[in-house]
Order: sequence, then structure tokens, then C-alpha cells
Amino acid sequence: MFANHDESNVVEVNPGKDHISGSLTVNTKNYWLAENVYLSIDNVKTSNLNILVVGPPGSGKSFRLARPMLSQLCGNFLVTDPKGELYKQTGQYFEDNGYEVMVMNVESEDGMPMSIHFNPFRYIRNESDIMSIAGILMKATTPQDEAGGSNDQFFEQSAEVLLTSLIYLIHYYYPEELRNWRTFVKLLDATTVYTKADGSIDNREGGIMSIERKAQIQWKKTHDTDFPGYVAVEKYYNGAAETTSSIVASLDAHCRYMKLQCVIDLLSEDEIQIAKSFGYSKPSEESSTGKRILFIVTSEDKRYYDWIPSMVYSLFFDELYHLTAIDPNMHESLPQHLTFLMDEFANVTLPDSFVEKLSTMRSRNMSAVIIVQNLIQLKRKFPKFDMDKDLIGNCSIIDILGAPDMDSCEYLSKHFGTQTIHKASDSDAKDYKGQSSRSEDVMEKSLLSAEDIFAMKKDGECAIVIKGTDPLFEPKVQMERTDFVKLLCRKTRPYDPKKRQLKRMSSEAGIPLFLSGKDAKKEAEQLRKKGTAILTLTMQDLSNMVIAGEMREPVTTLKMTEEMQKKLHENHEHYLDEYCNLEELDFEKYRDEGGYDEEGQKRFQNRCITVQQLSASGYTRSQIKHLYKLIMADFGAEKIMSMFPRETSTKQIDNFSKVF
Repeated sequence: MFANHDESNVVEVNPGKDHISGSLTVNTKNYWLAENVYLSIDNVKTSNLNILVVGPPGSGKSFRLARPMLSQLCGNFLVTDPKGELYKQTGQYFEDNGYEVMVMNVESEDGMPMSIHFNPFRYIRNESDIMSIAGILMKATTPQDEAGGSNDQFFEQSAEVLLTSLIYLIHYYYPEELRNWRTFVKLLDATTVYTKADGSIDNREGGIMSIERKAQIQWKKTHDTDFPGYVAVEKYYNGAAETTSSIVASLDAHCRYMKLQCVIDLLSEDEIQIAKSFGYSKPSEESSTGKRILFIVTSEDKRYYDWIPSMVYSLFFDELYHLTAIDPNMHESLPQHLTFLMDEFANVTLPDSFVEKLSTMRSRNMSAVIIVQNLIQLKRKFPKFDMDKDLIGNCSIIDILGAPDMDSCEYLSKHFGTQTIHKASDSDAKDYKGQSSRSEDVMEKSLLSAEDIFAMKKDGECAIVIKGTDPLFEPKVQMERTDFVKLLCRKTRPYDPKKRQLKRMSSEAGIPLFLSGKDAKKEAEQLRKKGTAILTLTMQDLSNMVIAGEMREPVTTLKMTEEMQKKLHENHEHYLDEYCNLEELDFEKYRDEGGYDEEGQKRFQNRCITVQQLSASGYTRSQIKHLYKLIMADFGAEKIMSMFPRETSTKQIDNFSKVF
């Protein structure tokens, strides 16, 4: 009744390296909700596709709902993945079937190095966006049970104003290449309050007030108004030191996990590219189908980094709504359906506008699957103005997997409606006449009572109500009876996101991806088939090469032509200089402290040009590193090259630098 039956949407599943008994097909326009229930994502028979899923732990939210929905390959997905279980067990399935698989791991510091990167400042367009992201960061880092008095409220609100001012600086003052989390953390550090002997605030060079003044001067050259946020910061930093210190302390309490190096690395560049990947959804080298899935891995019990997925969700909504509104070719709708599969919904902080967006997602070809353990979680999340009830009202489908608390059961029971029953009763009189009577009453009975919901079995039926139709009582998906269980519940060979990140890092470094063992043999065989010549080196050969490289002498023991020998030696020297001994070039260190005004920016650009010219002329990063003092003294590349030819050793450069 609700499914899409168009054969053109049916595709055969690619099992990859896994052996299955026969062929598997899916209809890429359907959700799989229950054993015999499929729901078309074309939105024809439902007012929207938003689904509220209610079920306590152990009721099958992941195995009997999330995985079956994912198995159908119906468009793009953004998935909240507590513990990372879903991406590990389903990631390979998506990759084998033409998806680009992205994993953002914010479960702990250990997982972040191999996570996909995301730069939130890339998606800011105006002041409204700035205020929205500041509000999300504050809200997501405020404990739910924190009440706070009026005095605390003042410092909290002031901290949010100060945070907003920092984001104003990033967006309106700093150049595009510096609009990242690294700059944000530097600005957070710049808010530190120093005091003079008389107790007043010392607004020293490099402090936030100093930066704001430079931004104000630059802004005034083209605007009649003050720089956004300037007045508020000036008020704080020209006021009482004790009050400002308390405001900064309040902001620091919210931002303490935002300053960690792992977070800075995670949020200082952007690989997700929301509009390109999930908006236009065009095929690419990583995605033959144009479809993509982003898993956001969160912690089960630690809430240190929950503000990151909150920020990602908020920016996803804003960016895609904006894209469908401004691009006439989109016709206000995404070309690929996007499903927000929001497991552990209670742990994702969202703006209040999310409830309103639920009512308009249908027209944008988006939907949300909201998974909670009980309705109390919704009430805690949206306590104002019965917004939790509005959220439920904006979900056309309610899927009950198991028994939450009795209050939730009673509320959910009402959504299933009632049925009319006839009650008959007989009575016999015991008086001397021996009369009897019979009566019949018409009564209403709940189709699914609170007691029925409370008694639902773990692997039994689920109860589904779709607005405008009769309720459904169907067995939960029995995925264990299909070959999907092999593809979506892999216990061995879990999906490894390192492949993507190693490929990215190798691409940036300009060196090939390192492979070993069977993978290396497989790659070599593929290269041979393409006619590529392969050189085999023994461990002794490699040792000789390393020693010769360190001695800066030709490699003489390898059996190869002179040209190949020369090329290998050049590559080895390049590797030693670029990737073994030296850190990445950090152009930002060539900027004067606080040098973001017009003059400072010009000096910075000239120095960067000097560094680039030296690099292009064959100077190693080690040499450039030791030429730092000359570059900061604004010596041009031509002057430096005349003083220190390319063959000059770093020791000679150092000897000069000591007396410079």
C-alpha cells in the first residue's frame, strides 16, 4: 500500500567480497520499516516522511530498524552512530554499492585523527548564521539541569555575546584562509583579562580589544557603522576587570574542550563540502552513484564533544535549505533524498527552529528519523511552549518498537485511535418471580492500549501509525533470515575509515599510498597488467639507499640504470627533506603579532611570496626554516638567493643568523 513498486528503481546489491547464497535486490525508493512494510520516499501517500521511533534499550532500534532502512540504499544519509557500530558494520556495504562513505569520529581524542574534517566557518554567510552557531555552541555546552540565578544568567548571556563577537572577527575581519578553528582558539586565548597596577584592564597588543580596534579601523573605511560586535567588546574591556574576568571565565567553561589540539585539527579544514556532496550529489571518483553517507560517531556515556554533531546538524539544515532556495535548477528540492537518521536524538542539541523545519523538510526532499527511548526525552529537549508535542505532530509516522515508561505508553496509545465494541451483560433475578434481564452497551476501546504497548515483546511485533491510515501491527524486520545480515552486521573485517584519510594525506604529501603484504602484491599485479615497470628492492638495497641518502652520496649498489638511480636518489632526498625531518610549512608564523590591518596584511603576503619563491627555486624546507629571520626582516627572495645560493648548508645559514 505504501511502497514504491516501480521496477526501474530496483537494483541488484553488490556483496563485495562477501559470499551470499543468491542475488539480493533493493528498491532504492523505499524505507524498510517492518517485515512486510515498505514506505515510499516519494512522499505521495504521506504528508511527510518524518518518523518518530520509540523504544527502550534492547528493542531493536539498530538491528531491526536502522540497518533495514540503510539496506535499501535510498538516497543520502546522515547517521548519528553511538559507539561507531553502524559505520564499522555497514560502511563496506555502502562503499561496495557506489557510495562515498564519510566518518566523523568525535567519540574520543583517539578517533579524531582518522576522522573526516569539517570547518564550520566555511558555511557562515551573514550575521544570522553567526548568531545561530554561537547560540548552538552555548546551548550544547550547557548542562540540562543547570538552573542558574539572575546573576549567572547575566554572565551566561554576556559570554554568548563575547563568543558571537569572536565569530564576527573570523568572518568579517580575517582573510578566508584563516577562517578556521585554529584562528577561533587563538581569539579565545586573546580574551584573557590582564590588569594594570591600578586594577584597570590592560588592553595590551595581541589582546582581543587590540584586535577589535584594528578591525574597527579597517571596517570604518568602507562602512558608516561600527564593526559588528565591537561596541559590546569595548564595553566589557573598558569596564570593571572583575566583571569582565567573570564573563571570560563563563565563556572558558563552555569552550574548554574546544581548545584541544585534536579538535583544532578536526575543525580547521573542510572535506565534507555539504552543498557539493549532499546538495548536488553528483557522481565522483569516490561515489559512482552520486550518493553519500556521513556517520557521526559519538560516545555512549561521555558528553565532551556532543557540541560538534550539534553544530554539524545545524549547519547541514541551514546550508541545504539555503541551497535549495537560491539555485533555480534545484526547484527547491534536493536531487537525492536525504535522511537524517538520528539515533540517541536526546544527545544532539538542536536549535528550536528544528521543530519548524520538520514541517517543511518534505518539500526539500529531506526527512528525519528521530529515535528516542521515551517521550520524556523529547520533553526535556524542548521544554518550552509544548514544542515536544509540536515535534511529534510534525512526524507523519510513529513506530513503536517496545515498552517505554507508562506515561509515554498512555500518550502514544491515543495516536492509534479507538474502536467501537459491543458489551453484552445478562442478569438473573433471585426474587420469587425468577425474572432475568439482558443489556447491551456500545463502548470505545483503544486499538492499542497503554498496557498493550507496555507488554510488547523485544522481538515481537512493532506498532506503526501513519497519519490518515489504519494502524499496522507487523513483525519487526527479520533481517537474520536474509543475506543482508552478512552485509550489514559484519563481525569481522570492520570498515576502516583510515583508507580515506591515508589517501588524503598521501595526496597532500605528493607521495603514493604505502601498501604492504597482500595489498602491495595486489597493487603490483594491477600495475603490471597496465604495463607499468616495477622495480624490486631488497632490504639490503633499502638500507644502502638510506645510508647513502644521509651521506648525500649516490646509491651505487642497486641494479638499475644510471637514470633510474639518479631519479631514486632525488626522490629519496626529497622525501628526507620534506616528510621525515621537517614539519609542515606554517605560513601564519610569518605574520607579525596582531598584523591583520592593511599594512600588516601586505607585509604578511610579501613574506609568503618570498617563501613560495624560495621553495619553487629548489630550497628545502629545512633551508627555508633557517632563513626565518631574514624573511621576517622583509628580505626578498632575490636578495636571499644572492646571499645564500641553493647549495648553502643550513649550518652556514645558522652561523649568519646568530650575528644578524
